Amino acid sequence: MDSKKGYQGFLILYSLWIIAAVLLVFLMDKYALHEMLNTFHGPIIDEVFKMVTFLGDGWFITILALFLLFYKYGNAFLVGVGGILSGVISQLLKQQVFSEHHRPAEYLDRMPDLNLVPLLEMKHYFSFPSGHSTAAFALFFALALLSQKWYTGMLFALLAVLIGYSRIFLSQHYLEDVLAGSLLGVLCTLIALIILNSINGKWKDRSLRDVLGSK
Repeated sequence: MDSKKGYQGFLILYSLWIIAAVLLVFLMDKYALHEMLNTFHGPIIDEVFKMVTFLGDGWFITILALFLLFYKYGNAFLVGVGGILSGVISQLLKQQVFSEHHRPAEYLDRMPDLNLVPLLEMKHYFSFPSGHSTAAFALFFALALLSQKWYTGMLFALLAVLIGYSRIFLSQHYLEDVLAGSLLGVLCTLIALIILNSINGKWKDRSLRDVLGSK
């Protein structure tokens, strides 16, 4: 019987992606790399990645955390607190620490062959780190921690990577923004897990179903 848990599957795939991303960031010119990662575009794939990127939106995490309240408070806590931490810290870094890091739309003159998605609103400022990537990796690492199957964890890692890539595909961020966001997201979920494990009480295994069912 396979004893690997979801988080192990997540970390295996995530580690491979981290190694590849770090090598690309350090070995290639920032703008040439962005152009290379935006080679393939078309009406269908453009629309697909517009939808994929929504999974890294704060509203999606909020809805999922609320849904988990009906399953286990502890699970909702892990997803919710990890999401809140990732959102707050990423915005502080964007706007206070790395405010001079602008998005690809500010440097189109350096990327003459860049493919852009038609009719997409392009943002210009506050590029580092990618907030959607931070949120996505915080969320899907939390779900991997809750999973009992290694292959489910790998699926969650793949979804997080796809959301991160969607930010590059849509030219809202560079790979380095996504890389930093992924590290921050995983770290925030680890912090949420430490906080959750430090709190004693049976409430973690209870849910809103128990409350509603007791009436």
